[in-house]
Amino acid sequence: MAYSLITSTLAKSTNSTDVTTPGVDTTGANLIVVGTFSLYSSGDGGVLSDSKSNTPYVTTEDAVSGRQLFMSYFFNPSVGASHTWTFGSGCLFPMILVAAFYEAVTSPLDDQSSATTTSSGTTLQTGQVDPTEDNELLVTVVGSTDVSATGVYAIDGGFTKLSDNTGTSGAAYSGSMAYLIQTSAASANPTWTVEAGHVVATRIKTFKGTAAAVVNNYGKLIFRNREYV
Repeated sequence: MAYSLITSTLAKSTNSTDVTTPGVDTTGANLIVVGTFSLYSSGDGGVLSDSKSNTPYVTTEDAVSGRQLFMSYFFNPSVGASHTWTFGSGCLFPMILVAAFYEAVTSPLDDQSSATTTSSGTTLQTGQVDPTEDNELLVTVVGSTDVSATGVYAIDGGFTKLSDNTGTSGAAYSGSMAYLIQTSAASANPTWTVEAGHVVATRIKTFKGTAAAVVNNYGKLIFRNREYV
């Protein structure tokens, strides 16, 4: 079985200090990926939590000109209806992006890369990742100080972009998330297109997944190295 997207959601702060997503039904998911972008204020620069009392793997922070992009994931979490995520405390102008998937394996994180810019350019590559297995999930997040209501993000490389999180002046930065489900392992270095003249950060992570089922020469199904009649 290949990875599948269960649901996704996003939110932006309305008070400039914290943000909570709308509730979604994550039933069936065993990998949840979360991206946040904000201005550092104090302490840890922000705390991520959810309504199911799960503990996130906060493995990366990309800092540029006082801004910070966090990309976290939850593996095999408690899931269900009305699932929400909150980010705040120690940051300003936060936005949050969430996507829930099924078919991750134990210790799913495989590779990752990141990039930041403060230039006036309109494109930014994530940095190359090299998945080591077939059937991996690639997820990338981008965050920007752009607070234009019309700011729209684009990405190449065959990635599927989820909804853009547009910013709000004085309350929240903007960003987007995209994913790619590979059948055969291949290097990837997608390019985000962004609004010019802003501080931007992006990161990409790859996650190992369950091997796809195949039929052998005798017409029998092979799945997870087991043969089925």
